[in-house]
Amino acid sequence: KLLAIAYVHPSTSNYIGLGFHTSTLPTDELQNAYEATFDGATASTIIFKNVSGSWSNLASDATIYQDDAVTSAIWGIALYVDADNDIQKSFVKSGTAEWIQVVSAADDSSASGLTSFQSVYLRHGGLNCRLITPIMVWGS
Repeated sequence: KLLAIAYVHPSTSNYIGLGFHTSTLPTDELQNAYEATFDGATASTIIFKNVSGSWSNLASDATIYQDDAVTSAIWGIALYVDADNDIQKSFVKSGTAEWIQVVSAADDSSASGLTSFQSVYLRHGGLNCRLITPIMVWGS
């Protein structure tokens, strides 16, 4: 079981991702990971998996955000993975609101080879994204 929480001031041009990687982080292409993204360009939350360099969308939602929500508030994003029970969940928090679960998936972690993680990462594809510390991680 692994939970990571980060706070961000999102980008309107692309995504912010929070993920768990199976080994130390590579210096080139990211592979073998689960990732939750908050996408300012499409105002959606998505859970992805990457196996051997191939990305798959496991679950997504684009119904929760107002038009200006991606730029008006500090957002919390969280990813929870329970590889023993094939659970992947994404959560968001807007401003001072409560955490809410947005999407959930049930990817077969064993079949994907995503059962043990050594790294947590943040990444973004936007021009004006701000990542706010602390970034918190709990695992068992």
